[in-house]
Amino acid sequence: MSKWPLVAISDVADIERDSIQASEIKTGTLYVGLENIVSGGNFLDVREVDHGELASSKFRFTSSHLLYGKLRPYLAKIARPTFSGVCSTDILPVLPGAKLSRDYLSHYLRQKELVDLANARASGANLPRLSPKALASFEIPLPPLTEQRRIAAILDQAEILRTQRRAVISQLDNLEQAVFEDMFGEPEANPKQWPRLALAELAIEGFQNGLYKHASEYGGGTPILRIDAFYDGVVTRLIELKRVRLTAAEITTFGLHANDIVINRVNSIEYLGKSALIPSLSEPVVFESNMMRFTVNQKIALPVYITAFLQSGYIRRQIGTAAKQAVNQASINQRDVSAFQINVPPLSEQRVFARAIQSVQQLKAIHRTALARLDELFASLQYRAFRGELALTSFGRPSGLDALHVLDAVVGLEALIYVAKRMPAGRHHHYKSLKALYFADKRHLEQHGRLIYGETHSALPHGPVPQAAYDATRVLNGERLISDFDDEALRAGLRRAKDDQQDKLVALRDADFIKLGQAERESLEWAIRYCADMSFEQVKAASHDEAYDRTQPNKPIPVAYLVDMLPAEARERHRVS
Repeated sequence: MSKWPLVAISDVADIERDSIQASEIKTGTLYVGLENIVSGGNFLDVREVDHGELASSKFRFTSSHLLYGKLRPYLAKIARPTFSGVCSTDILPVLPGAKLSRDYLSHYLRQKELVDLANARASGANLPRLSPKALASFEIPLPPLTEQRRIAAILDQAEILRTQRRAVISQLDNLEQAVFEDMFGEPEANPKQWPRLALAELAIEGFQNGLYKHASEYGGGTPILRIDAFYDGVVTRLIELKRVRLTAAEITTFGLHANDIVINRVNSIEYLGKSALIPSLSEPVVFESNMMRFTVNQKIALPVYITAFLQSGYIRRQIGTAAKQAVNQASINQRDVSAFQINVPPLSEQRVFARAIQSVQQLKAIHRTALARLDELFASLQYRAFRGELALTSFGRPSGLDALHVLDAVVGLEALIYVAKRMPAGRHHHYKSLKALYFADKRHLEQHGRLIYGETHSALPHGPVPQAAYDATRVLNGERLISDFDDEALRAGLRRAKDDQQDKLVALRDADFIKLGQAERESLEWAIRYCADMSFEQVKAASHDEAYDRTQPNKPIPVAYLVDMLPAEARERHRVS
């Protein structure tokens, strides 16, 4: 329960249905339809319309309104325009009053709890709509306006991190698809004239629907794969699977095996048919009833190739044609899936493809797992924020963002260049440069109450490692495809010289002192002086501090552990207990 008073939205905002006739809409007016708002709040392909182009009346809105999609409210089409225009009458323009922040209202309405409430209050079987009256009746916790703005800023920053991670995943998806089409051609056009077979002709087992168990059977037993555990062909959350109590016969019948393929058969239309290749499993895992499983004949086709083909637009269109629509969801059946048309190149070509995308798939899995953690943390932040539990730490950050670490990648690159340029040459230049960032962050935390650029330090075997900076150096060495830094700027600013005699970061320019402030430079200089003359073992021993020892191997070191090592006067000055 929130510690702040609850008020109806109608008490602090107006739902303004300021109608304008189609004949009054002038050329050059920006128009927003539901199709122009993406779930999550971004706009897509908003454009100016011509006079007479729109056939029906619309609602006016300004950059002060919040746009709320009332049709199918489970889609959470809630957006904050920075422009004025007209919108579909299936969108409600909400104008916050003097006591309500638009940004705060937006985040509040986008919570899963409020989206579910809106969906429950909507009327209409096939086209559910939330009435303006129902929306106006929703209650909202009302803290002081300054607190609303603080909460919105925190959630905006957390959302940026999720958006950045999604962008990386999208780039990897595009890379994988580009490799696929470069080798095999666009699937529907099939320019290389590969044989085309029904999926049923490529399967040696299946198609089998999964297992349904009542909620009372969950809570222990065997892991069960659910549709939220895989995306774009990759299973991302095996260690977080729910467990269900099963008989030995059920485990045998519904048990998954490495190289099985699962495909979702019931979902909203945009996610219907998503599929994944099952990796090696350390224990028995079964699969849920809203998906089906099949196994391909590897004498004809490789599972990794079939999984990649299933992600194509050609398959998406086949799914769209076969889908059976129902309220809020769609479905495909075993006959539909077995009839999918698949291009089948020679196995030798498929093997080349499998080798080419192995590293891409590994990176996708890593980023998907990280995104899932961010999603969970974001939901936790939302829950705590609107209950009045999102307290600031003494460093001006919400405690919930300790685990997120708001990375300033621009400053991070400049810090890495600054250290690389000034660290004395030697066999362990790369190792010392990274350690200097850790020592500098501890110094900066003590002197200024914050990290230099929001780095996450991981407890690796040879001591703490600044993860974003470390990943960047691996990009330079060809061990990774991408980092959290701007990789083009990274390669223009640094290179890595590694052979039997040295492992050195070579700065191709000096750091930008506009981006890297004086206080940050002073902390970095202190760290360089601190470890410059140490041996490898001395640096390692110096970094194996209390924070490192308290952290599980290969896990992020919590900022709280670093704070605990501060001198007493520093903790008191920053009001850290």
